[in-house]
Amino acid sequence: MAEAHDLKVIGTRPVRPDGVEKVTGRANFGADLHLPGMIHGKVLRSPYAHARIKSVDVSGALAMEGVLAAVCRSDFPEETDDLGRNVIARDKVLYHGHAVAAVAATTPLLAEQALDAIKVDYDVLEPVLSIDQAIADGATLVNEEMHTNGDASQPASNVAAITKFERGDAEKGFAEADVVVEGEYRVPMAHQGYIEPHACTATINEEGKITVWCSTQGHFDVRTQTAAILGTSISKVKVIASEIGGGFGGKLSV
Repeated sequence: MAEAHDLKVIGTRPVRPDGVEKVTGRANFGADLHLPGMIHGKVLRSPYAHARIKSVDVSGALAMEGVLAAVCRSDFPEETDDLGRNVIARDKVLYHGHAVAAVAATTPLLAEQALDAIKVDYDVLEPVLSIDQAIADGATLVNEEMHTNGDASQPASNVAAITKFERGDAEKGFAEADVVVEGEYRVPMAHQGYIEPHACTATINEEGKITVWCSTQGHFDVRTQTAAILGTSISKVKVIASEIGGGFGGKLSV
């Protein structure tokens, strides 16, 4: 029999350090922050699953009273990675809802209206809507710069990565089995079911120093990624994590 030990935590019922703040409503989540003179941003997203962007004209939005800024691909560094291209589409949109432009205005309603004033000229391409279609010989390439497992010596592919988990001798196991059941199983795409939406508030001062308040599971990663996407020094970015209403891995990056 194991000896008894005087344990300080195991077997006790400690009070959650954030419990009182949450049950009394004092905890501030991502969407709870309101700064003086705050402006509001909205994102224009692609209605197509796969298309080449021929042009983006934000002048109509900028001409509206109360619209303070409008950005698109030309406002971001040309040299970027997959994350940067996901934040704002460059030459192509790779999925339905891919961000194409964004506006900042004095009210959320005005920002929403300004999106309608942005003109985007698309060259609509064939979408890739299933795994079978994606891996078929001669399949349409969604991202011509993607190579399986990052191996640039191989042709571009729709397959991002191949991972193998191996243990033992599978063929021997099949041969010795009394019954072998074979099947093909398909599951739909799923996403984490947190109840709090993504939310972010940011400021930038006259010296170019940025402060970001957001709902995140990894504020150091957000700091690094924000600096890289904007092409600025990481020393100029400060990220403050708000209370989080669930994440489960879905709030790890920007």
